[in-house]
Amino acid sequence: MNEEPCGKSSRRNLLRIGGALAATASVVGLQRVGGQGAAGNPGGRIYAQAGRSGVPVPPLEVLVYTKAAFGPKPGDLERFRALPGNPEAKLKAWVEEQLNPGQLEDKAAEARVAAARFESLGKPLERLWKDYYRDVPEGDQKYERIYQPVRETQLATLLRALHSRRQLYEVLVNFWHDHFNVAPDRDERIAPGFASYDQDVIRPHALGNFRQFLKAVATHPAMLYYLDNASSSRAGPNENWSRELFELHTLGAENYLGVKRQCEVKGFAQGNPIGYVDDDVYEATRAFTGWRVDDDPDEPGLTGSGKFTFYTPWHDRFQKTVLGRLLPPDQGPMQDGKDVLEAVAEHPGTARFIARKLVRKFIADARGGAGRQGLLRAEKSPRPDRPDRAGHPAHAGV
Repeated sequence: MNEEPCGKSSRRNLLRIGGALAATASVVGLQRVGGQGAAGNPGGRIYAQAGRSGVPVPPLEVLVYTKAAFGPKPGDLERFRALPGNPEAKLKAWVEEQLNPGQLEDKAAEARVAAARFESLGKPLERLWKDYYRDVPEGDQKYERIYQPVRETQLATLLRALHSRRQLYEVLVNFWHDHFNVAPDRDERIAPGFASYDQDVIRPHALGNFRQFLKAVATHPAMLYYLDNASSSRAGPNENWSRELFELHTLGAENYLGVKRQCEVKGFAQGNPIGYVDDDVYEATRAFTGWRVDDDPDEPGLTGSGKFTFYTPWHDRFQKTVLGRLLPPDQGPMQDGKDVLEAVAEHPGTARFIARKLVRKFIADARGGAGRQGLLRAEKSPRPDRPDRAGHPAHAGV
């Protein structure tokens, strides 16, 4: 998708939320009807954009703190009401502040996290692997130790959700943990690096560029173990990661066209197929062979660091075709996989799928009504190193 001119846009219309985000655009997408104000509610009552029941939703400040935060703390609603201007201006000011979490002083929340003395948080991945897996002795406390980073990450997340001023950021961290889900209890090797998955992948990219986010997810041991790519080789390819990459992380099941030849998909000849088929998943699986974890010091070329590595002996080096793109044989290390990540990130279906998911979270659970008519117009940044953006809810719907 090409970036649209934004001469008339403000942050109200073009929220810079990463990936294809529009977390607070849902609130902007609600229209106020009727001109009467209500006592204690300077903005009057607002109604859902497509709502036809006539049942009013709560005051704007309550809606903001229940939709885009983890609920108001004492004083939050009063501070929102005290913001200058009309309801739209108040909302814009709140959004502007929340979109820049690094500029929000948050010492109180971080002091609570520090006071908890979480041992595993802040450690680099290699140290986590060593301290909570590789060097853990056998005995009754073995699994207690292995799963310590999981427990501490969860507790720190809860503390921040309760006490942080960076509420929208914490809501988005939760959203992306759900979107790029890993379950530590599926494989004990996931648990040691779970703290790193949170601190090195989810949190740094929650407001950033979606392509960079995808690469960080695809190369983290937590995801490699969870979806079995850590063992995927040319001799024994495993499609779990590639299947979920298409179906859950990017284009979504809504763009799955079933079992058919790639060349039969509309747009394939032009290099822009409208969706994906099983052969795209299988070809992507080949592209990601050799993306594994350096977890076996006895294997040639490995050190047992617990970090990502591209393992050439496992990679399928031959020609592949994914989403209408030809991946030539014998590309450089990781290039096949990088090309797949670029293809799925650029596909228009990915922006629509994630936008719909955000609409369901922040506007309405149902696919109809506001969730359809107020669908976000997602815009991909023309620069691969810039945050992707999402625009004002558009009535056209997709």
